Amino acid sequence: MEARQMVGHLSDEERRTRLQEIAGIEISDHELAFAAITHPSYNQRSGPDVPTYQRLEYLGDAILGAAIGHLLYERLEGDEGLMTRARARLVRTDSLVALSERLELVPLLRLAPSAAQELAAGKAEKLKADLYEALVGLIFLEAGYDMAANFVVNSMKTTIEAVLREAEETGLIDPKSRLSELCQAVDAHPPEYRLVGKEGPDHDPLHRVIVLWSQQEPVFGQGKGIKEAQRVAAKVAIESWFEGGQQA
Repeated sequence: MEARQMVGHLSDEERRTRLQEIAGIEISDHELAFAAITHPSYNQRSGPDVPTYQRLEYLGDAILGAAIGHLLYERLEGDEGLMTRARARLVRTDSLVALSERLELVPLLRLAPSAAQELAAGKAEKLKADLYEALVGLIFLEAGYDMAANFVVNSMKTTIEAVLREAEETGLIDPKSRLSELCQAVDAHPPEYRLVGKEGPDHDPLHRVIVLWSQQEPVFGQGKGIKEAQRVAAKVAIESWFEGGQQA
């Protein structure tokens, strides 16, 4: 890739305006905004005191980890090892590179001409990931944690859903939580679970649960415990109501 294709030729004001549009916030600290898109090489021509994205990238990395960690804590079942593996999938370099490319952050970059060719020659991957994390750090400083976390979740939505789908298929995600999200995205009312039967001896019972929601056909699930039966029923409901095309 040629350097001129990788780095845009925009005025600083055009860069700042575009950065605000991507971030979805009003950036009051212009120096901070420019720092988020300034490569260390830029100091070669502008002086050593020009702030670069490195400190913001360090901060953004921490905010990114916290936002994804909180999301996975809410959405995944299992021990910390399972959540750690899911988080690693979401925050690995290639995922952040894809986000940076989709948001078109590299054309906003300020860097020395001498560095552009070097970056174009194969060192752009980490740069793209760093720019995304620097943007997260910028949003945190300008608008607070909630806004930065929302930006992370919204910008990574497709990747997050893919990882959670995989987790659901391998039994890592709680199907009850997933069913509630799907139902309440359509109707404010959550699904209702009812115990309709119990069989077997007291030391080894088998519970039968029905789940009801909206105008959908009720579905059943069974398990040794009520919670297990509810999870089974929720998984069947997801497949029947949302993946099977019955949901209106």
